[in-house]
Amino acid sequence: MTLFQGAVDEQLSAPPQPQRTALAALAAAGAFAVVAHAAFQRQADGPAAAVLAGSIYLAMVLAVAGVGGWWALRDLGRIDPGASRTLLYRLLAVAVWAPPFVLLCVQGSWAALVAAAAGGVAGAEAFRAMQEQFEGPDEEDEPPKGLLLPLEASQNTIDRARAARVAAVGIYLSVLFACDGRMAWAGTLFGGTCALVAWYGLGSPSRTASGERSSHRLAKRIALGLLVTILALLPQAGGLLGGAGPDDADPRTRAALANLRAEYSSVILTAEPQAEPSLPSPPRPRPDSFRVAPADSVASIPFTGEYWFFFRPMRRPDPDALRKPGSPLTLRYRSVDQSGLVMEANQPLDAPLALSCCGAIDLVLLGWETEPSTIGLELVLIDSTHTRNRAVSLGAQALTDPFRPPVRLRFPVPAGASIQQFDQIRVRFLLDDSREERSASLSISRFELVR
Repeated sequence: MTLFQGAVDEQLSAPPQPQRTALAALAAAGAFAVVAHAAFQRQADGPAAAVLAGSIYLAMVLAVAGVGGWWALRDLGRIDPGASRTLLYRLLAVAVWAPPFVLLCVQGSWAALVAAAAGGVAGAEAFRAMQEQFEGPDEEDEPPKGLLLPLEASQNTIDRARAARVAAVGIYLSVLFACDGRMAWAGTLFGGTCALVAWYGLGSPSRTASGERSSHRLAKRIALGLLVTILALLPQAGGLLGGAGPDDADPRTRAALANLRAEYSSVILTAEPQAEPSLPSPPRPRPDSFRVAPADSVASIPFTGEYWFFFRPMRRPDPDALRKPGSPLTLRYRSVDQSGLVMEANQPLDAPLALSCCGAIDLVLLGWETEPSTIGLELVLIDSTHTRNRAVSLGAQALTDPFRPPVRLRFPVPAGASIQQFDQIRVRFLLDDSREERSASLSISRFELVR
């Protein structure tokens, strides 16, 4: 007999709908997981640190869900502590998937859908058990009788058919969001879809399972959730989980990064030579009011320069900077002490070009940046032929989601600039405060001079 079958004393009655409070508790745990994930990502500098950070992260999320779940089930706990404890275990089995889901969404990993599905199924199981505990099991409709038997269906069958149609749409939309890189939307929708399917697919959850069995089941789920959380924090496991990882995907780069701040204050990556034609003769000087010429009159400058990584308040790399061939697409860097990372690209020219050679400069970018909206790019033309370098900025432009390479940004050349020629092109990667400790996964393909 469930708690509310038959007459009970009014003073011992639990709230009519504690499910709402339990749902609010899970929402609070999820919100905490979203807010706190960045702090734990910064602390995961190695395997041991990832294990510690993941354990603390998961424990704090479970604590938030546990307190809220205890409050929702407090009245039931006075009457039937065993049933209350079993339901609380079921709620914690849902919250355990919040940390890995958030971390995998940040990385843009498709594994986030698996975590969302596990949480959705666990949620359906938990709330179905709560419904049966407080309201009694749903009564199955009796099979229809009569001459129109083939045309009749029970209400339960109709509800399942409707749920199947909604689930089909949910899965379709989840795949669309995931392909568009919106893993948070995709995971939330997919988790809800899995919860809907599980709700109508579940029979009668084992509400009478012993507390020992429930605790063992919860321990297994916590261990699995902790393992996925630690893997999501480890950069070396980024490929295993289908994401780029919070840091360098290359283990050799990660090992070198551990000693970067202690031994080097800056890094210079030299771009590998590109098999492109040499710079043609520049176009004729433009009139005062320039116009964009057709595409066939564009002159191209392949990027063969250097990528600079250093820390504020430095203005350029140190003379003893670590030099190595590579690209921001294959080598990613992160500040290990929370200092602001500065990322720039510098392209020297064989000979100075007159500023009047073009009316605009197109910057063509490649890469697989998962957070393009946190990055802006500024293009600066430098004349280093003078004793003191002179420069003019062509302004800054922000990237937008989604990033589909190649991306072309056009920077108009202003009339009446302070320089008449330039022999260097510098690109500054303007990193947002939320990601200024991590380099951008972007590389420069070429510059195009437009009349």
